[in-house]
Amino acid sequence: MSKNILVLGAGMVSGPCVDYLLRNNYRVTVVSAVQNDLDHMASLCPSASIILLDVAQESSRLKDLFSQHDIIISIIPAHLHPEVTRCCIECRKSLVLASYENDYTRAVSASAEAAGITILSEVGLDPGIDHFLAMKCIDSVREQGGQVTGYVSLCGGLPAPECSNGPLRYKFSWYPKGMFISAMHKAKYIKDGQVIEIPEGHIFEKAEVVDDLVEGFDLENIPNRNSTEYTKIYNIESAKTVYRGTLRYKGFSIGMLALIRLGLTNNAVTPQLLAESPGISWRDLICVLNEIPDNLSEDKIRSWLQCRPGLTKAQLDTITELGLMGTEEVPKLSNPS
Repeated sequence: MSKNILVLGAGMVSGPCVDYLLRNNYRVTVVSAVQNDLDHMASLCPSASIILLDVAQESSRLKDLFSQHDIIISIIPAHLHPEVTRCCIECRKSLVLASYENDYTRAVSASAEAAGITILSEVGLDPGIDHFLAMKCIDSVREQGGQVTGYVSLCGGLPAPECSNGPLRYKFSWYPKGMFISAMHKAKYIKDGQVIEIPEGHIFEKAEVVDDLVEGFDLENIPNRNSTEYTKIYNIESAKTVYRGTLRYKGFSIGMLALIRLGLTNNAVTPQLLAESPGISWRDLICVLNEIPDNLSEDKIRSWLQCRPGLTKAQLDTITELGLMGTEEVPKLSNPS
């Protein structure tokens, strides 16, 4: 009998997931709080059922939906997963997530087991497929009588080279805010027996060029979160080097450093961006965030910023290419969270 699958989220990642499930004869319902995303999903996958619902605001309705389905797949922002997880445990429905396992999912694992359900985290590309490839390699070494002395994993979703001509050489294929949140994470890894820690917002300073991984690809790798915990997860305590990195095209880190150093990745609410505030241009926003006198020309703003330590001409060129020195109005924040 075909199972009923409930997919939470109708964003960029959801379309291929729903299409795959439908092609394998599952009955699929897609829930999202964004009508435009649901409309797009309906055009991509017309045989899926579509429901407009805000997961963060309608927990009772969410539980009703859970009770009508066999498995829940959540592809919504990670900060909403605690409520989803709680509802799954109450309704005794197994849950699949692409997000990293965290303290909350670990804390409720006993409750999930008591409810007879599975909460399966890290089922994506990274984290996800990289774990399978890692264990395949590690198990192969052990089967041949070897010992793992070092482990390096590089992974990343990249646009085709001919489509990577934007200022960041990157295309969003998932939740854009999630990318910027992950960019601000600290990192930790082991190199030659030494634990190296990188504070929040500084991982792009440690980007290294990768010129021998894939022929014809101009890549760089960036430290990815806490690699040290994988010594136990992968059972490779003997390894003197344990490193997980994110792959991007060369030039991505230059652009991200510029965004960070200009305050454009700051998660604090900027009053000028609230719905009730007058409109503000990208150029004026940079002036506000960096305490630069307003009403300056682009050239004068660049001259002002070039005097700041840590901002290079290449970084400012990227900002200019992105249009952030222009007079286009910044979209308002309908929900500052």
